[in-house]
Amino acid sequence: MDNSEKADPWSPINYKLHANFVPKLVEHSLITLLSPKPYERILDLGCGDGMLTYKIQESCKECIGIDKSQHMIEEAKLNGCKDVRVVDCEKLIEWANNEGFVGYFDSVFSNAALHWMKNQEAVIEGIAKCLKPGGRFVAELGGFGNVQSVEKSLISALDKRGYNGKDLSPWYFPSPEDYTQILSKYKFSANGTTNYN
Repeated sequence: MDNSEKADPWSPINYKLHANFVPKLVEHSLITLLSPKPYERILDLGCGDGMLTYKIQESCKECIGIDKSQHMIEEAKLNGCKDVRVVDCEKLIEWANNEGFVGYFDSVFSNAALHWMKNQEAVIEGIAKCLKPGGRFVAELGGFGNVQSVEKSLISALDKRGYNGKDLSPWYFPSPEDYTQILSKYKFSANGTTNYN
């Protein structure tokens, strides 16, 4: 069974109840860093319920939000997002090629989503493919040590039950150095990193 056939684990109701603080933590600073312009086309990668997509779309020519979860995309539509689509962000290259989005976007934005995508090479290569030459990638993600005790406990519990806990862990929490290395492989230059504790 591939990922497209698995049940969608994301619940907009649970997200509102337990994680609606996430976009609020960095909303102002991240959107300020993105600095959307009225003539720009922006891709919101892993848009979830669309709360930030909605804010961004008011400041630019076009904002397309993508997320792997059908449930979250439905919620984003209810939240007023104009153009949101179900897309597996780890298959971004295929999507860009099929939909005509190669070199289309001025910026790619992502908040609290990248650490849920384990195939970072495919994601970053896809982002590079979607961006115009000189385009910007502005992102916030869980970094090295984030929820470390929870992750260690999960991996340990799975290992004790005969599974490979590291492979089954749903997260990717890179160090700034590790992430910069992946970015540079695809010709990105990191203009800075900020640690939100």
